[in-house]
Amino acid sequence: MLDEAKALLESIVAHDKARDGNSNDTEIGAALSLREAALAFVRKTAEQDVALAEMVDEFDHVVDGAWADNAIQFPRLLAEIHALIDPGFVTEIAQAMDLEDERVYELFERATGEFEKIKDTRGR
Repeated sequence: MLDEAKALLESIVAHDKARDGNSNDTEIGAALSLREAALAFVRKTAEQDVALAEMVDEFDHVVDGAWADNAIQFPRLLAEIHALIDPGFVTEIAQAMDLEDERVYELFERATGEFEKIKDTRGR
């Protein structure tokens, strides 16, 4: 958008320079309208840039807060592992934990359920 604004302002300056001393009121009015339009465009672009920067700041704050929250990240990690895990690896985990395979799957399913609740609550 900034390039568009710059190009528009440059065309206004070129138009002003190209005008001869005998320009009529219509040409002057057109040049002034272009200048006003360009300034309005630049102002709107600046407002949008500020709004975008504020949105990015808010997103960073929310993400940082969520990242630090173990109640979110632990079920998230287990849910992601559950989505990718090989059944043979589940057996190894179960043996290491002195559990049946079904109990490990139950833990993964519980974690997945908790993470889905978190996502629903946070609107993501």
